[in-house]
This record gives sequence, C-alpha cells and structure tokens, in this order.
Amino acid sequence: MIESSTTIQVISAGLPRTGTKSLKNALEIIYHKPCYHMFEIIFNKQSDIIKWQNLIHDSHMITTPPLLTTKTIAIYDKLKELLDGYIATTDL
Repeated sequence: MIESSTTIQVISAGLPRTGTKSLKNALEIIYHKPCYHMFEIIFNKQSDIIKWQNLIHDSHMITTPPLLTTKTIAIYDKLKELLDGYIATTDL
C-alpha cells in the first residue's frame, strides 16, 4: 500500500452549488492544509479526471462485499494517490 503523507480528516459529500467551495475555504483555514474540491480538477489537475473515471469503473467491478481483496487494495491505493496531500474533500 502507498504511505500517505496526509490523512483525510473530513469527507463532505455536498452537491455542486451547496456551499462546498465555502466549506473548502473554511477547512483550509482550520487545518492549514489543502482540501480537494472540484476546482482542483478543473483548474489544476485535469489529468485526475481519467484517474477518477478509472477508479469509479474499477469500484463497480467488485462483485463481492468490500473485503480486503487484491482489487479493493488496488482501489484504496489509487484513492490514496489521488487524495495524497489533502486534509479533506468536498464536491466530489
């Protein structure tokens, strides 16, 4: 597994236009670390789009309960890679 330099502390599953950008800004003030928001993908990390698509596709391929299988560990590692360095996520 990939060792992460930052552990996600907050996951906000807010829909677009529901204050997720304001929440992102607040979380960055509170934690003094970056928060992963859709703005990251649009303005800074467009290469993440295909990574998210692959991650979603791979997670839909799991047919058994989420046990620690090779597939689930690979998905977990991809997720950790995408979110490495971020303290929180919003608007995903």
